[in-house]
Amino acid sequence: MTKNETQYEKYLRNGKDIFDTYCTAEDKQPLLFPRVPQHKYIDLYPDQDLPGTGSFENDRNQQLNYEAEVKVYRALEKLDKNIIVLSNFEYSHFQYHLGDLSHDKRKCQKCKKMAANREGECDFVVIAPNCFVVIEVKNMSHIDPDITDKDKQFQAEALTNTFKKSLQQRKKMAELIKRFSKRLTVLHFTAYPNLEKRFKNDFQISGNNKSTIIFKEDIDDFSKWWEDNVSDLVMNLSPEFRTKQEEVRNLFLAMWCTEKNKACDKSKCSLGRCILNIDEQLRSGRFTFRTNNPEVVPTPPPYRNFLGVYNLNMEQYDLINSTETFQWINGPAGTGKTVVLMAKILQLVLSDGNNKAVLFNFTKLIEDVEPSRRQEKTLEKAGVKHIIICATDPDTLFTRSRPHILEINARVEELDEEEWEKSMDNAPSELYCEVLKNLVDHQVVIVVLPYNEKHLDAFDQDLHSCELLQKLLTSLQGINIFIDDFQVVMNWDGVEGCKEKGYVFIESLFELSKTQHVWVACDMVQCNYNASKESTHDGDSLIARLFTERMSSQHLTTLSKTLRNTYDLSGTLTVIREHIVGLMNTKTKFVNNVFPSQSPGHYIHGPKTVIHFLETGHDKLMSDIFAKELDKLCGDNMLDRNVVGVVHNEYIYFTADMLQSTDIEPKELKSSYSAEWPAVIALLTWGRSTIFGESGEDNVGREYSEDSENLYFAISRARVKCTVIMYPCVDAKRLRLCDCRHLNTLLKKLEDCADITRYRNDTSKGKEKG
Repeated sequence: MTKNETQYEKYLRNGKDIFDTYCTAEDKQPLLFPRVPQHKYIDLYPDQDLPGTGSFENDRNQQLNYEAEVKVYRALEKLDKNIIVLSNFEYSHFQYHLGDLSHDKRKCQKCKKMAANREGECDFVVIAPNCFVVIEVKNMSHIDPDITDKDKQFQAEALTNTFKKSLQQRKKMAELIKRFSKRLTVLHFTAYPNLEKRFKNDFQISGNNKSTIIFKEDIDDFSKWWEDNVSDLVMNLSPEFRTKQEEVRNLFLAMWCTEKNKACDKSKCSLGRCILNIDEQLRSGRFTFRTNNPEVVPTPPPYRNFLGVYNLNMEQYDLINSTETFQWINGPAGTGKTVVLMAKILQLVLSDGNNKAVLFNFTKLIEDVEPSRRQEKTLEKAGVKHIIICATDPDTLFTRSRPHILEINARVEELDEEEWEKSMDNAPSELYCEVLKNLVDHQVVIVVLPYNEKHLDAFDQDLHSCELLQKLLTSLQGINIFIDDFQVVMNWDGVEGCKEKGYVFIESLFELSKTQHVWVACDMVQCNYNASKESTHDGDSLIARLFTERMSSQHLTTLSKTLRNTYDLSGTLTVIREHIVGLMNTKTKFVNNVFPSQSPGHYIHGPKTVIHFLETGHDKLMSDIFAKELDKLCGDNMLDRNVVGVVHNEYIYFTADMLQSTDIEPKELKSSYSAEWPAVIALLTWGRSTIFGESGEDNVGREYSEDSENLYFAISRARVKCTVIMYPCVDAKRLRLCDCRHLNTLLKKLEDCADITRYRNDTSKGKEKG
């Protein structure tokens, strides 16, 4: 605050700074603050009260009230209007009297008593170029049309009372706006996003007041409602009043960023800061505000400090405490499979110093061992002696141990040819000897194995990778074995290209579990990625029978609730996953066991997924979109560029050129990990499809497209925010979206949960929403 500057002038200055920093983009897009719906009630409660847990009806109602506000937030977000939306706007007694020269804060008793309390609040204040719109939100989702006349009267009274209460709040907010200029246009409404218009006459209020109610049908087609009730009713402002409108706009921006009697925090408007705050909440497992939620268990000490996770859901907790020595943990990305594996390892090695464990990880790039480093930090915190072995040299990965070979060759005269060959086959590998040597002084050995095609080609061509890994694992008798991301092993050769070998391999894990723990984490849907499509879809395959007949419910555990992604990303992934599974020609039981449903594990909302769909490839347009999206994430320097991921399924030259001066290294989609970054920009081709199926098969000639899977995996790489730019591949230059029926159907399904913009030509002028 400069010398002789009044509080009113300070608010104006702060508001202008906020507007200049965050609200001057050329795009005709709504700007909502905060950048995501505020996290009021994030707990996921069971649909029905459980015996002995008490009633959670009030908590569920609070959650429904919160989600009603989220619906209005998302409806405002979809408007193709140049507006600013202030969500959960609160103001103090002092702020109410800003600009009132007769008001002395030092002498005002209310300012002293209410310095940290709010004078009033509003769910949404919308600042349009020529008016203000105030919206209060009420839930009332429990209204029932099929009730008795007596109950209808009570119901009507309840509706009327909620409206009258909201009307008081609306008028008070309108009064606050008008304090700064009586000639400003202020419209105010009450939104019932879960209430249908057929209940309109149940409100015991005047016709004029009924016209200010926003019903469910209005929210569903909010653009039309806005045109009819706001745009068509408001005249353009004269230059004089436009200046006053902008002045009050700046005041309200500053008020929203100033909490009670604290300083103005302009970074509250930052998308980057918002992403980081949500990411920290997700990574630390802070997905509950309650201590009595039956779906959530505080992570037992000391694992909480070692894992850095404050809470587990019941699926995870029950699994960690399972006494089964064999566990096949199946679940989508972000459901906490790795957390469970690490917790079980800690449980075993901390309870008995004689317990040993080997954890197998798989890396797509030799230099990329970051997932193993994170696991190493957990073991360091726990004081567990451990070591990482990066078996990334194909010449030594499964090569027979040289000392053993020399020993066998020294006995060559004693052995006949059959005995010699058998001895050579049974000779342990270099990797086995390395693991065994390190287990003498360490409780846990983390083995990092490559699985990209370059390294696999270098393996012994007479052996399949499943056989090689099987030989290594069966050699580790008495050692607890944990395998993470096992789906990549199944993609190597084996379960897809050689079903019998894959079946034998998994059977060998069963045998091992008779004497030691063998826990495997896997996402079976990802086995479908870059694999022979028809084999995974075959419900009669040996692998299908393994899951439906061989594994009991004690052995096959499903983690279905996504915890590591926001509620919105999880919802988007759920839609895509169900679409992919729906395309598979499988028996119901196989689908239920191997491709489990996916659902959000909390209500931590984040930014909506953004999809830019280009019907024609144009480098300049793609480059402009990419630059704008990157600037949205990192333009205010709140989000470091090194925590933004850029993934692609085909090399794009302009991406490398644009990122040359940043810390961002583009990654091929296949070489990235689930939930690897807080924010992701994905560049994906569309239109690449194949026809598979042989004569006599039910699926002969059926089209299979990689587009859905690429989209699923690209979005799953983000924890909080994902933007996808889709452009036609070389083979699709002459295709239109309507020619790719599976992709077209999927995009229509995603319209409710993602912000989709289609570009019909090579310029942004040809774009359209939805």
